[in-house]
Amino acid sequence: MPANQKRPVDELEPLPGDLLPEVRELAEFLRERFAEIKRPLKPYAHGRGWGPDTVSRYLNGKSVPTWDFLRPFLHDAALRRGRPMSADQMERARELQKEALRVSNELGYELEELRSRLDEAKVEKEEAERRLRHALARHQQQIDAVNRVEVKRRALESRWRQRELTASSGEEAKQYTRDHELLLQRQQALEAEVERLEAERETAELEKEKADRKCLALEAALSKYKAVEVEIGDLGSQEKTVVPTAVPAAVYIFPIYLGFIYRLFSGSSLFLKICTLAGLMIPVWVSYGIKRLERSRLAPAVRLAYAAATTLIIFIVSTALPLERWIW
Repeated sequence: MPANQKRPVDELEPLPGDLLPEVRELAEFLRERFAEIKRPLKPYAHGRGWGPDTVSRYLNGKSVPTWDFLRPFLHDAALRRGRPMSADQMERARELQKEALRVSNELGYELEELRSRLDEAKVEKEEAERRLRHALARHQQQIDAVNRVEVKRRALESRWRQRELTASSGEEAKQYTRDHELLLQRQQALEAEVERLEAERETAELEKEKADRKCLALEAALSKYKAVEVEIGDLGSQEKTVVPTAVPAAVYIFPIYLGFIYRLFSGSSLFLKICTLAGLMIPVWVSYGIKRLERSRLAPAVRLAYAAATTLIIFIVSTALPLERWIW
């Protein structure tokens, strides 16, 4: 890179001074990795299918990224560096992210904790499945060995019975006895091993069932945090929705118009007044919808109360103004 050319990381704004230490440490770590990528922010973000504003917030410490972002981001940095990320480096990145979430987003931290536990549970499940397969294979091998020894022992007994019909020597009888005892001992040892392996297989089956239940429970818990995932950095939906300026302006003008109409109907029937008041629901709901589009962190009930109060105040003020003098 030429000496007079800025590095991509130099284009970022300085980190805010009021960042929490854990968030600052993560942001500095991300900036170091981004410097290794050596690409301008916008082309890099677009190439990955991420919003540039989203990536900028992560690098500036304004938002804590999810692991779905960190994993490919760290992979890109390692690829440019020419060395894969070690297990220790990945673990450090994970810890930095979890600590930043812990101090800045409690629900996000709980979500990442669930993800970590689910990853561990999946590893345990795979290990339990491997042990079960191994136990089943060894169990079957020992059963086959018992059957082979049983066949040999029975064949030896059959041959000996046939030999007994002839005048067998005492030496042959001793050899038969030795061979038969050896086969019988081996068969008994194999049967004992089969019993042990049956217990091992049952234990492995129980471990696998336990791991399956644990994974299912964690996956069910994770499904409850889908809304939280959007709040802490869902790459597909974190871009802030920009509401045209004309829309909020129309929302505030409409109650003024309704207040004027209400004054005109002041001497008319009660029905017309009620219809006019019912029209106030239009700006209330539009204002509430705008707050939702802007992803306000207020609770839905608070957003609705805010929209209703604002609309009502504008309406009351407009009914008190001498608008007739302006018109006549």
